[in-house]
Amino acid sequence: MQRPPFVQLGAYRTTAGATDVFASVSVLSDIVATLPAGTDLQVLEALHTEENRLRARLKGGGWISLEDTSDGFRWAKLAHIGVYRTLASPVQVFADSEAVVQSALAGEDQSSAVPVLRSLQSGSYIDIVEVCVVQPHSEGGTALRLARLQGGVEEDEEWILLEEVGSGQLFAQPIEGGAFRTTSVSTDVFFGCERLLSDRASWSLPQGTVVQVEEVVYLKDDHRLRGRLQSGVWITLENTSDGQRWADPWQRGVYLTLAHELPVTVDADPESGVSDRLAAGLYVQVLETRYLEEHRCVRARLSGGGWASIEHLQSGSCLAVPISYGAYRIVSSATDVFANLLPTARSVLLTLPRGSLLQVLETLLLTTEQRIRGRLASFGWVSLEDTSCGYHWAEPVPPGAYRVLTSGTGEHSTRGDHNEGPSENRPILPKEVVQVSETVSSSDAHCVWGALKVVVGAGSKASQKSKGTIKKFGLIR
Repeated sequence: MQRPPFVQLGAYRTTAGATDVFASVSVLSDIVATLPAGTDLQVLEALHTEENRLRARLKGGGWISLEDTSDGFRWAKLAHIGVYRTLASPVQVFADSEAVVQSALAGEDQSSAVPVLRSLQSGSYIDIVEVCVVQPHSEGGTALRLARLQGGVEEDEEWILLEEVGSGQLFAQPIEGGAFRTTSVSTDVFFGCERLLSDRASWSLPQGTVVQVEEVVYLKDDHRLRGRLQSGVWITLENTSDGQRWADPWQRGVYLTLAHELPVTVDADPESGVSDRLAAGLYVQVLETRYLEEHRCVRARLSGGGWASIEHLQSGSCLAVPISYGAYRIVSSATDVFANLLPTARSVLLTLPRGSLLQVLETLLLTTEQRIRGRLASFGWVSLEDTSCGYHWAEPVPPGAYRVLTSGTGEHSTRGDHNEGPSENRPILPKEVVQVSETVSSSDAHCVWGALKVVVGAGSKASQKSKGTIKKFGLIR
């Protein structure tokens, strides 16, 4: 057995419905525990065994399988290292990981306050270089995910609380690579990461171009998220100061298959061996997306192993559609919000009435429980759909054409043909018809009748001032 160089150690989260913990590295050793989906783990060592398994030694004892290398099935996923966007406000920055733990355990007890280096406002972009899991010190405690920020040296580190697993509260969300489609009329191409005029290429990408983003970096001084493409050139993904976007990613999470006999192959190459075929109307969990230019298709890595095509650009065929992120409205008489991914009576945080608005950041498929679960921007998880009968607890607030009914100070940003040029704001007028490409609920579980922010047209964004949002009653479809 040898340690494969491509396996990273650190924080993992189980993605399989059940993950066995073994007494030793051998898959024939005794099973000492079984972990449900969504369990956080700290991996200290990884080995590749003769049974085609990537095995991991856990902090606290025991071994699990991370991946079956013969078919790509994964039991756990590594925490993202790279760019994150903060969700809560403020997110406190501490001098070391122990200070983060002390602050989390103290909660609102000000007598146990830990010195804070600085605070990050909601929507701040940060670079994370390490993620670790701290298990609860006592029974009934909660696991914590901590993250170390880039920029500090060993004597001057900076740490934040990334997630409080027990309450379901997420403080920052990863910005990952994958398949992207340009949304701006024209997207400039650069030869270097920095946004220098001397590095600008003589060509640009037209709207609707599909690219594979291999790396995402945050340029703090330029207020830009930049993406490195397969060819080595760079494009701007987002202006972080005003939310202007030049390209949007293919969503990860739960998808519904549309194609009959959808082939699942061993690896990303669609010409590799077919390991399975999926019927139309099945739900699958997508862990990763990849654009293959030579085949003109977007491929998805499935949690159950293998890869499948979700869109063919040559023919325009859509083979699977995502269960969307964004704004949802409760349609059942009452919907429970749970602290954990797996719904249990003990983990109910609160109950939302019909009509409540919520923001879904992530979708996960629970095969055994026959549920599609959504992670909320505020905290906790809700059931979105019962996959056995199609019952919905919540439905998305759809994008599309809307007519503005109410007056207000709402504005949206417009740009000229030059995509890196200055922006101009103009008011959104009553009776105006706007194209809404994204809906975002600004409400949380404590204020369920919040307003909706909308992204008007491709790449422009509604103002987020206190009265600059278009309220949910101000739009009709």
